Amino acid sequence: MWATATVTPQMLKTIQQGTVAYVLGVSQSVIGVWTKKGCPRNADKKKTYDLSAVVQWRIVQIKKEAEDQQQDMIGGRNSPHLERRRRIDADMAELKLAVRRGELIELTEIRGQLLNMANILRRSGDALRLQYGEGAQKILDDALVDFIDTLPRTLGDNGEKAGNDG
Repeated sequence: MWATATVTPQMLKTIQQGTVAYVLGVSQSVIGVWTKKGCPRNADKKKTYDLSAVVQWRIVQIKKEAEDQQQDMIGGRNSPHLERRRRIDADMAELKLAVRRGELIELTEIRGQLLNMANILRRSGDALRLQYGEGAQKILDDALVDFIDTLPRTLGDNGEKAGNDG
């Protein structure tokens, strides 16, 4: 269309929707959506566009979209992600305070103490055997085996509470 004519600034103030779409690399339906969102359009009967005004409007829209995306990524002040992060931080602060106060015991320490108790009970079983016979030691040994078998389920195999799969 413009290949044989000289394009003047005045011509760019009254271009059709299809030409705006072509110049900006979008479909005509996108221009229609933009118009509904406030993209400036001339008040003439042909419903033309001022390309400069459309480009300026689009620049403002792109900046707003970028800001909105940035807010979505960081979550904004009222983001559920931010609230979750705040709760996690508060929980961690409480745990650290409980550790400093000595209110929590490391799981490895608990395991070590339980194994020490089991060894004490085994030695007691040996003493029971000497005094009361094999039957007394077997009762205590069976109870210890049952107890030791429940430890992995109670304490978890990886230092995590049992039943926590993830």
